[in-house]
Amino acid sequence: MIQLGAPGTLGLPLATLGERFAGQCLDSLVAYGGLFLGTHITTSLGIGPAPAVILFVTYLLFADGLGNGQSFGKKLVKTAVVNERTGAPCTFGSSFLRNVVMFFGVLDWGFIFGKRRQRLGDKAASTIVVKLPA
Repeated sequence: MIQLGAPGTLGLPLATLGERFAGQCLDSLVAYGGLFLGTHITTSLGIGPAPAVILFVTYLLFADGLGNGQSFGKKLVKTAVVNERTGAPCTFGSSFLRNVVMFFGVLDWGFIFGKRRQRLGDKAASTIVVKLPA
């Protein structure tokens, strides 16, 4: 497990807008790909789409709480979500809070152009997205 200190003290740079966008796109591919495949499989088995939909929503809300504050997309672009005060990796609770706000759409993402590049969800959960060392 990566132990991150406060970004200001360790000099971890904030993730760029491009890195954040790439991570979000990759996570969308994982989530929607899983939804499509899962729905196909569960419907073929006569179960219906509910299990796939539950997994889809669960991933969208809790993925940033996976190991070291990295969803699959963030892991690929080498970024992580951390607590803005302590630098600790994002928890499942913080992941839920930062991502449930995502359902506000453009209003949520409009905040990303600020100095600390925090979406509204990041502000609500007291998180920032940082670039990890190579």
